[in-house]
Amino acid sequence: MKLTLLIDDLRDVEVDVIARSGEAGLIILDLINIDTLYLDHDLGSGISGYRVACRALELGNMPSTVVLVTSNPVGRDNIIAALKQFGYTNKAGEMTTWTRK
Repeated sequence: MKLTLLIDDLRDVEVDVIARSGEAGLIILDLINIDTLYLDHDLGSGISGYRVACRALELGNMPSTVVLVTSNPVGRDNIIAALKQFGYTNKAGEMTTWTRK
């Protein structure tokens, strides 16, 4: 069964699980095998989406597909840089969906 997770303090996207904070998102990534992560950068108080990405990448529990839903261009670029360091790629010209084989 493929599961999807949204980590975002405001948006609603049709997914299986929603975490409204970075901390909650990291717990879910630790406990459940997620296939696709929809990730915002600005998560209100607490840790940012960038910190979530870095931590999940370091722990090896980042899903194989990551969709960036942030409207923060600097935050998006920071997350993209982290994803690239761990072998994630995207389709040419497409900045939101990143995958790792």
